[in-house]
Amino acid sequence: MNIDLCKTGLLLSFFFLCQVSSLPGQPLAFFYGTPDITEAGTKVAVDPEGNFLLTGQRFSFVDPGGSVPTNSDASVLKIDPLGALLWSNHIDSTITDAAVSVIPRSANNQVVLARSCEALVSGVGCGQNNVRLYFLTNGGNVSNISDHYLGSNALPANFVATPDGGFLICGVTNTYSANSDIFVIKTNAVGEQEWEAIIPGTAPRAFDLVLANDGGCYVAGSSVESAGRVTLFSRISAEGSVQWVKYFGEAGFTGKMARIGSHFGLLLTNAPTDFYGIELYLLDTEGEVVWEKDLVGTMSRPTCLTGVDNGLVVGGLVETPSPNNKTARFAKYDLDGNLLWGRTHDPFPDFYERPTDIIPLPNGGLAVGGNTELPDSIAWVYPADLMLLLLDKEGQIDSVMINRIEEPATLPVHVFPNPAQDRVVFDLTGIEGAVRLQFLNAQGQLVGEHPISGHRPDISLAAYPNGWYWFQVRSARGRLLGNGKLLLQR
Repeated sequence: MNIDLCKTGLLLSFFFLCQVSSLPGQPLAFFYGTPDITEAGTKVAVDPEGNFLLTGQRFSFVDPGGSVPTNSDASVLKIDPLGALLWSNHIDSTITDAAVSVIPRSANNQVVLARSCEALVSGVGCGQNNVRLYFLTNGGNVSNISDHYLGSNALPANFVATPDGGFLICGVTNTYSANSDIFVIKTNAVGEQEWEAIIPGTAPRAFDLVLANDGGCYVAGSSVESAGRVTLFSRISAEGSVQWVKYFGEAGFTGKMARIGSHFGLLLTNAPTDFYGIELYLLDTEGEVVWEKDLVGTMSRPTCLTGVDNGLVVGGLVETPSPNNKTARFAKYDLDGNLLWGRTHDPFPDFYERPTDIIPLPNGGLAVGGNTELPDSIAWVYPADLMLLLLDKEGQIDSVMINRIEEPATLPVHVFPNPAQDRVVFDLTGIEGAVRLQFLNAQGQLVGEHPISGHRPDISLAAYPNGWYWFQVRSARGRLLGNGKLLLQR
């Protein structure tokens, strides 16, 4: 296993931070990413200390011809309440890995659900996935791994923690049928399987699951039945028996679930076409439809759903005025299906904003995870970065200061000589006050930091071995003021 673990108490370099804020110390919108690398977000969570955890997939190889990348890592980032990156871990166990979701069990203990590749296809791509749990300790280090469905193909969809400290995981597998089935497995606290439930289907999709009051769960997905592809909703007991399966509504290829009191929100997140709807359902505990809302006209493509104290909040995309300008869209519905508010946000005007997950916060606000990306026609070629948005209970980021964006580097920084041998001089003309100069190696790891003042600091490089280094100049609060590249060659 090759684990690239980079950490620092402030912002990790090679990682850019973009911030929208209304008051000092109250950042509301951020993105994090490695230059020229595509990083797609999946889930966001909050630990007991209020830190955020983002998961995703980091494509470490990009084919400029437009083919899907053949090498990806499972990414996990921990971010403090003010948006500073505390650590990141890009777990590269096989050629194609992806972090699906994360559950923080404490401030220093996280469990990550991931997709891991067991068998390659002609050395590239994956022909056999399995379900993997990574147990992380302080700093994001992997302390334990638990694999499931080795020897067959299985794709995890999501997982939840159970009252006894274990986990329920749902997904699809071809273990028992060439047409595949939806699975739910129950594990103990260290990832060992205790039972398995199977929902038969034909080319099924597993969307999501939520915990039931008795320790069982409700599962949503879809399957091809006699009437074509339909949405399904199933109840699994705490002992692993399938109590019932209900089929209804329009075809669903992707979806999200959320619990609100004694009801469940089910969101079909299909791409908008003439054939597949984008629908929001409210279901009762017996799987009966209370109401259904067609979201066409509210947003172009919904992507995420959460329950709040008095309704459901949907997140997604709106294309305004064309598919070349995708922005984030959020809408709140009450439990009668009435639209309470709709908000469109474009905090990073040079990028698309693509929400992929939304969760409620203790203060009544909302945290949104996802990714930004550059406008493009070939999705895999242009870089994307992980995104974190913080909304208030009315869905607002900041209506007044929304365009106040701090770029990753605002002033040019020159260094000479470059290449260098023992000492270098930095030209910091235009940068005022005390700053910190950080050096990072070619892997993006922080290897040195120098507090400096003045416009022409003279820095000794005697402690650094030969090689390429990135340097960054940061303010006392961590804002990136300038950066560049330096070659040390003796």
